[in-house]
Amino acid sequence: MGDIYASPVLLVDQPKDENSYVITDPDGGPLGHGTRVMGEQPKKSWLRRNFEGPQAMGRAVVRVDRPDGTPLFFADRAEASSDPTDLQGPPCAVVAPDGQLIGRFEFNLQSTAESFLEGVRGPLAGGGGAVTESHRVFDAAGELVCDVVWEELQYGTARVSRFRYEDLERPLGGRFCTFYDRNRTALARLDSHQPTWSNKDRYELELNYQLPEPLRTLILAAPIALDLLRSSE
Repeated sequence: MGDIYASPVLLVDQPKDENSYVITDPDGGPLGHGTRVMGEQPKKSWLRRNFEGPQAMGRAVVRVDRPDGTPLFFADRAEASSDPTDLQGPPCAVVAPDGQLIGRFEFNLQSTAESFLEGVRGPLAGGGGAVTESHRVFDAAGELVCDVVWEELQYGTARVSRFRYEDLERPLGGRFCTFYDRNRTALARLDSHQPTWSNKDRYELELNYQLPEPLRTLILAAPIALDLLRSSE
């Protein structure tokens, strides 16, 4: 049985439904599994949100276990605020099996807004601009330990490409992101293999270093924590 803390690369799949995750190494060796123990099945895509109707995100909790069932941690996304002016969105906490807070993920609204304004000031050829979404990772004491920067996305360009259903099924945000420490050292990279009609995600997490705690557990939890934050339920 492999050790999730020893593998430099993790694959996180949703092979059956959107309430479970299977975690393996690149050779398919089992490293763990996640089970949603609270919350309804998510609507991650533009298509499903618009055809089935928008719904406010409720609390959602995923328990992550080793292959033998030993609990590793919980990813616990808070219920969304009912305040229409709250654009920050709910955080997602990472919690130890004994209930102790390890850290939390938050959408970085300020950085994303600044990126959007910069994209407006520097329009792309053919119209439109670019935006880079970001998240922040804090430890249990509230200290910022990591920035999560997604790929640059273009919007509003005049170029019209061939229609693809995959474009409607993409979740919010980009395909991949990089984790940076306070010195802007790239610690890890997460690549989300975008879904089509199945709406089941597949994430590949590659760590560049053997990281200290709690940073290592927080980054190991990132595929599931960010998946919860990027869903719409």
